[in-house]
Amino acid sequence: MARRPMLCPADDPILKQLTDRCNERGITAAQLDLLSGVSSHTFREWREGRADPTLSRLRMVAAMLDYDIVLKKRRRK
Repeated sequence: MARRPMLCPADDPILKQLTDRCNERGITAAQLDLLSGVSSHTFREWREGRADPTLSRLRMVAAMLDYDIVLKKRRRK
């Protein structure tokens, strides 16, 4: 049976990117739970906009995907 990709209806670009990386690498919700320490339920709540992640927990998921979360100065319009 084919694995369904995780969806991210939340309007957060960081969550969208993390979700895309999980999908690209074929990481399931159960694997995310095991590898990052963030439960699949929690990650789903973030993606669906029902909960806000803490920075430390976002970093846990990003680190599992070999990413860092950095602060970048915006360009003025």
